[in-house]
Amino acid sequence: MRRLISCAVLSALLASAGCGSAVGPLGPDGDGGSATGIGAEVGQLVSFGSEVLQNSGDSALTIRSVELVGYRGPGAADDVVDVVEAGLYPLVDGSALAAGYWPEEPGWPEAGLLPAAGHVLEPGEEITTFFVLEGLAPGAYGWRGVAVEYEIDGRTHREERGNGFVICVPRDRPCPLRETLQLD
Repeated sequence: MRRLISCAVLSALLASAGCGSAVGPLGPDGDGGSATGIGAEVGQLVSFGSEVLQNSGDSALTIRSVELVGYRGPGAADDVVDVVEAGLYPLVDGSALAAGYWPEEPGWPEAGLLPAAGHVLEPGEEITTFFVLEGLAPGAYGWRGVAVEYEIDGRTHREERGNGFVICVPRDRPCPLRETLQLD
């Protein structure tokens, strides 16, 4: 229950802070801003995949890249976490895996992870951004959102979307989403 309340408060704060993106061919920022947190041990792989992309346009679009943006935490991101994979994952029964342990989540096979670069999203299709990360040091660290670069009708677009992600290492430490993302 505590985690649900934290996410609801964080969603309201992100929405009021204007962290969403402008409406483009990928459609509006689905959650209007939210965050997910997960506890892990040093060296344990975790996954984050709550940013659902939907092509709401009339033309196919080609995704060029996806990346986490707005790092918040101790030191430089490269010193505390390794982004092992940055790709895409199809929705499973209409749902996205917000956060989990990789590749240990039942129903989310490792083979489902797709490269982002060159992926074609047809009109009306949905897919989620998906990141596999390894915590390298103790602490609470995260990103305020996800950036997606894509091409449609010969033009390149970049959208930043406000779904944050926090990793707390070790697993038994408190995982303060608002404080880690510096939203106070």
